[in-house]
Amino acid sequence: MSVLSQEESLRLLELKEDVTRKKKLERSIQRESRRLEELQSRCRMLEEQLKKENLDVQRLQQIKFSTIAARIFRLYEGRLKKETQEALQAQFLCQQAQEEYREAQAEVQIWRKELQQYDGVEKQFEELYAHKRRCLLEQRGQDGERLLLLTEQRDQLAYQYQQTAEAYHAANELSNVLHRAQEELSSWLHQRENGSWLSELRSTHSSERLDCAQDYLRQIREGLRRLNREMEDLQEQYRPEDSLKQILRMEENCRQGVLVDRLARDELRSLQETVNEMQMKISHLASQLFGQREHMNGLLTELEAQMDGIVLGPQE
Repeated sequence: MSVLSQEESLRLLELKEDVTRKKKLERSIQRESRRLEELQSRCRMLEEQLKKENLDVQRLQQIKFSTIAARIFRLYEGRLKKETQEALQAQFLCQQAQEEYREAQAEVQIWRKELQQYDGVEKQFEELYAHKRRCLLEQRGQDGERLLLLTEQRDQLAYQYQQTAEAYHAANELSNVLHRAQEELSSWLHQRENGSWLSELRSTHSSERLDCAQDYLRQIREGLRRLNREMEDLQEQYRPEDSLKQILRMEENCRQGVLVDRLARDELRSLQETVNEMQMKISHLASQLFGQREHMNGLLTELEAQMDGIVLGPQE
C-alpha cells in the first residue's frame, strides 16, 4: 500500500504555492505588458506635443519688434506666457509618462526573472498530487475520496483568501495615506483662511509644502495602481481611471506651484474634496474586503475541522 510521506505532503503544499505564484506573475506580466504598450504610445504622442509647444515658444521669442508692434507688446507678452505654460505642462506630462514607463518596465523585468524560478512546477505538482490521490484512495476508500474533495475545496478557498487579504492590505494602506493627506490639507486650509498662509509664502515652508503635497499625491497614485492590480487578481470590477486623472492633474498643479504662487484656495479645496471622496470610497472598499476575508477564514476553519474529523476519527 502506498503511503504519502510527511516530506511529500510538505512538498505538495510548496508546489501548490509555487503554481499559484507563477500564475499571478504571468497575469501581472501580461497586464503590465499591455500597459507598457499604452505608455509607449502615450510617450510618443506627448513628445510630439512637447516639440510643437517648444517651437511655438521659440517662434514668439524670435519676433523682432518695430515701433508699431511695440504698441501691442502686452498682447505678445500674454501670448508668450500662455505658450510657455503650455510647454511646461507638456514637458511635465511627458516626463511623468516616461517615468511611469521606466518603472513599469523595471517591474516587468523583475517579475520575468522571478518567473524563471518556477519552470516545470505545474508538472511536478500534478505528478505528486496524482500520487497523493492514489494513496488516499488505497488507505481510506470513500473517506479518502471525501478527504481529497475537502482538500481541493480548502486549497481553492485558501487561494481566494490570500488574494482577498492582499487586496485588503492594499486598500487599507491607501486609506491610511488618504487619511494623512486629509489631515495635512485641513491644516493648510485653516492657515490659508486665517491669514498665516501669507507669511509662509516668504519662508521655506512653501516649497516644503509643495514637496509634501507631491509626495502624498505620488503615494496615492501608486496606491491606486497597486489596488487595481490586486482587484484584477480577484476578478473584481474596480476602475480607478477617473481618480488617477484627478491625481495627475493635482500633481501637475503642485509642480507648477499653483497651490502657493496663486494663493489658490479653490485649488486647495478641490484637492481636499478629491481626497475626501476617494478616502470614503477606499475606506468602504477596505471594510468590504475585510469582511470577505474574515468570512473566508471562518469557512477555512470549518473545512479544516471536517478534514481533521476524517483523519483523526471521532473524538471523545
